[in-house]
Amino acid sequence: MVSISSFLELIFLIEILLFNLMAFNRCCHRKYSPLFVVLGIMIFTILFLPLSLTIRNRFFSDADGDGAFIAAGFIYIIPLYLLYREKISTVFIVMCMIWSYTCSVMALSIQIANFSPAKDFLSIAVLMETLIFAATIFPFYHFILPKFNFILKNIYRFSPQSVKYLGIHSFLYFLVITTINNVFNASESSFGKIGIILLLICFVIISYITIYQMVYGKIHLSKMEHEIKYDPLTGAANRVRLYDDLNDLICQQTSFSLLFMDLDHFKQINDQFGHITGDQYLQHFVRICSEMFAEKATLYRFGGDEFVLLYPGRIAPEEIQLIRQCPQWENNAPCPFHNVSIGCLHCRPPHKSAEEILRKADRKMYQQKLAQRKEMPAKTVQEQLSPDLPPDHKIKE
Repeated sequence: MVSISSFLELIFLIEILLFNLMAFNRCCHRKYSPLFVVLGIMIFTILFLPLSLTIRNRFFSDADGDGAFIAAGFIYIIPLYLLYREKISTVFIVMCMIWSYTCSVMALSIQIANFSPAKDFLSIAVLMETLIFAATIFPFYHFILPKFNFILKNIYRFSPQSVKYLGIHSFLYFLVITTINNVFNASESSFGKIGIILLLICFVIISYITIYQMVYGKIHLSKMEHEIKYDPLTGAANRVRLYDDLNDLICQQTSFSLLFMDLDHFKQINDQFGHITGDQYLQHFVRICSEMFAEKATLYRFGGDEFVLLYPGRIAPEEIQLIRQCPQWENNAPCPFHNVSIGCLHCRPPHKSAEEILRKADRKMYQQKLAQRKEMPAKTVQEQLSPDLPPDHKIKE
């Protein structure tokens, strides 16, 4: 027959285990259904029950709470890794954080229970653990865990060292609280020990909040930088980014090609098809150029219907011709393509200023546009743009 003492010991451990697994489930994504995950955890627990009982007996043999059970709980990294989608490093970080919290609750409960008579130690320890979990479950789930999840979700955007240091931070906290618990349990309880545990908990919570603020700030700065250096309509880099990159190439004294491009008759496209179609026209052009050059070059929206392409080295005439023809234009095109005027400049060191380079390329582009207009009479342009308009409709230049 199970004694009251054994029953209380079991409740004490089950509370910790359930809280750990529920919090872990809140942080990570299941591979399978909730029922399958619960069954998997239960089967694993039953298989390792003899080991759990051994640890429990050692843990409570002298009623000192040495934390061996929570440390042994890291064996659950095996089923958790198999049942959830996260990487093994993420599983370990989450376990360290949650296990550390429950170890802190356990240490605090034991220190408070040590003030009671020996015969009431277990009942007081279980009661205090339950009360602490009940009092902190709402802020833990709705304040701490969301911030910790935000850190986990975004930490991989940074260097691998960031993930490594987060793991070290979480593991060290677990080692510190476990060590303090063992040292404190070797002597009588005092209010000073309880105060130290509370201070440590506050310190770690603040450290995670600090990490959260740093990650959030970094992401916010990245978004601001993207908004500053990229065109919101087309997604192409903008004039600010163009001058930064162009000045870098000038300082590096490297050879490059610069294409200054102007979409022909864009105003007429807006007049005939509407400004929404005009926006789609710009987006389609950027999409095609980005696919054509991929990692070889960078496309910038200079302003309006003008674009600049920076190409390392000397761009081949065939690639320039591809831009002029846009052979892939008909794929999901908002309207017919009406040519692009291109001024190409091959730049070799020593370079002039960025403004002078752009001015020369712009002048070349304009010369080509004038040549195209001489070759294509206004009537031909009008028919190409709007074949259904009456003959007396004039093209706006």
